[in-house]
Amino acid sequence: MNAWKTYNVKELVEIGIIERPMDGNHGEIHPKGSDFTEAGIPFIMATDIMNGKIDLHNCKFISVEQSRKLRKGFSLSKDVLLTHKASIGRTAIVPELDTDYIMLTPQVTYYRVLDKSVLNHKYLKYYFDSSLFQQTLSSYANSGSTRAYIGITEQLNLPIILPPIKVQDRIASILSSLDDKIELNLQMNKTLESIAQAIIKEWFVDFRFPGFDGELEDGIPKGWRKGKLAEIVEIKNGYAFKGTDFMEEGIPVIKIKNVKPNKILLKELSYVSHEMSIKTQRFRINHEDILITMSGNRIDGGKDTWVGKVAIFMRDGEFLLNQRVSILRLDKSRKFFKYYLAILLSSDTYQDYFIKNATSSGGQANISPDLVNNTDILIPPTAILGLYHKVIEPIFNKISANDNEIDTLSSLRDTLLPKLMTGKIRVA
Repeated sequence: MNAWKTYNVKELVEIGIIERPMDGNHGEIHPKGSDFTEAGIPFIMATDIMNGKIDLHNCKFISVEQSRKLRKGFSLSKDVLLTHKASIGRTAIVPELDTDYIMLTPQVTYYRVLDKSVLNHKYLKYYFDSSLFQQTLSSYANSGSTRAYIGITEQLNLPIILPPIKVQDRIASILSSLDDKIELNLQMNKTLESIAQAIIKEWFVDFRFPGFDGELEDGIPKGWRKGKLAEIVEIKNGYAFKGTDFMEEGIPVIKIKNVKPNKILLKELSYVSHEMSIKTQRFRINHEDILITMSGNRIDGGKDTWVGKVAIFMRDGEFLLNQRVSILRLDKSRKFFKYYLAILLSSDTYQDYFIKNATSSGGQANISPDLVNNTDILIPPTAILGLYHKVIEPIFNKISANDNEIDTLSSLRDTLLPKLMTGKIRVA
């Protein structure tokens, strides 16, 4: 295979390059809610695959005994996963596992490389990520159906471009190096966020802050007081943009999905026209605004999906705010509160509070501006907050710098990907 060739999946199966793709168990044999356990074999759904990774910690689990009753869906390390129902086109490579295998739902297909001299599994994953393949996948999935779905039989017709193995290896190496740096920055930010949470607990929960002699009045240090969040911030709701307002490019809009715990993601942004942005200027997000999601899940799924997620908006440029995301805006006299509030409201204590006090509608959890305004909070003296600000600001600045580098690297990877996959950029 010295030339670039195009095969469909069925042909790759027939000539022994890959195993026949397989998804999880359908029908009565599919595990029920009562089968899930606290630990055991990871049971991977489409929602457990995000940003090229598998969430092996917050997924469901089934026992080894239960897994052995199933007929298929046994996925191994280095398998390439592809979601094919509802949220189609998400990909991941199964990492080295603590278990012998993971189990898949009928929403997810595994692709297993048999002949590594012909096909690099990392290349296959990146090929699945390419716009070329994603567009093809979408066209197959939407044909003759009201819901995005492409079954195993139909997947056999999907085309796959295979350059020579040395070219595949080089493409995989280039893209992997970018992803590895992105992952390093993500892990660094997790560490920095943990440090920030530890500091705020040390100072504002355990009251072990510099210069304090340990004397309390009514359970809090002298000079501190108990108050409500409304005393510190003004809550501003987002705008109810219509589906017809959104465009392929223009002024970006921050939605619920873009707000994660302690971070803002600029992937999968929606956009509106400049004319619409002028009409909705009062919904513009300011640099260092604190954002909170007013809708989401309760405790199902990972923290990334919960109601009440909080993050500081550290991005520059013009951004607008969508409905069900709100701004907790500080005036200039309260500038030392921003890091304090952002970290405090992201703590388990406050996240539990928002979740427990949310109302449900259509399976979705919602919190109201009144609930947020009436949230109890300790108000330390300005001097203490100023000292805390000096300690914590370098941590946030580093997180922000890492986020900016992640954005740059992600953009570079996304630019290179289609060009590498089509041979527009040639690699030796």
